[in-house]
Amino acid sequence: DDLRNKCLSVSSNALVRRKLEDVSKKLEVLYDNLREDRLSTATMKGLEQLVQYVNNSDYNSGLSLISHMVSGSDFAQIATFMTGLKILLQTAQQLRIN
Repeated sequence: DDLRNKCLSVSSNALVRRKLEDVSKKLEVLYDNLREDRLSTATMKGLEQLVQYVNNSDYNSGLSLISHMVSGSDFAQIATFMTGLKILLQTAQQLRIN
């Protein structure tokens, strides 16, 4: 949510704002999965690594990790929210959020 809010504060573009609203919905799915402990250990480790990349503003590595995760065996488990994370990282990269 912090990265999404940073993107929203920088962009006044209506299309970007709509994309970020959709990201918010997908993040809620992720949060529900986290609260209900529905994610595999491998997915949790991947998400932890993704957080590190985001904290370091290393969006390229984060996007590569997302591509790797969605090609793995946990695809069905992460498909509902991973596109939102990808859009968020792409948007942060385009807006040069640090």
